[in-house]
Amino acid sequence: MCAERVHPEDPAFQDRWTWRHWARSLLRWPTYVRSPWRKAFFNRYRFCQPYAVGKRVVDIPCGVGWGTSLLERTADLAGVDLSDDAARYAREHYGDKADESLDLVMCLEGIEHVPVEVGTRFVQEAARVLVSGGRLILTNPLPDPSRPSNPYHVHECTLEEIDGLLDPCFRRERREVRQIGGVSMIYYVGVVRREDTRR
Repeated sequence: MCAERVHPEDPAFQDRWTWRHWARSLLRWPTYVRSPWRKAFFNRYRFCQPYAVGKRVVDIPCGVGWGTSLLERTADLAGVDLSDDAARYAREHYGDKADESLDLVMCLEGIEHVPVEVGTRFVQEAARVLVSGGRLILTNPLPDPSRPSNPYHVHECTLEEIDGLLDPCFRRERREVRQIGGVSMIYYVGVVRREDTRR
């Protein structure tokens, strides 16, 4: 099964023109319809933009890099996605040189695609690579039994699970729930707890 990806050529993420009909009439006129999924996607990166200015930033997972490319005025910017070859190369050539090397790690709708233990390890690694005062921004859809399940989501964390996952490594700076296209999304910003990340 291939991973779920946001892509600019996916019709679900494209705004479009359509014809709107007047009720019980032959009259019709063109109407521009905005994709709610595109709007939500752009809003996530708009949310992150102020935190990214002048910072060394990594966006994980970055997919095709569309969202990463929206970030402006960063000191350094990298997008990372699942690739065994890239990870192997990084380990062989750079080892642990990434300790305390980043100001911001972003994980926008990514953690729900991996098992809980992988998500836990990701959070620990994010804390390891962040400088003192560095931040993690994470978004995650909250589980809702009334909504059809997403076949690409392995585990959608509850608010309590997000707190339990992040609080050991991050001091909560901001946490809010937003309604996006009928889905409750958590937006979390945390500052690394430097003393807790040294193992």
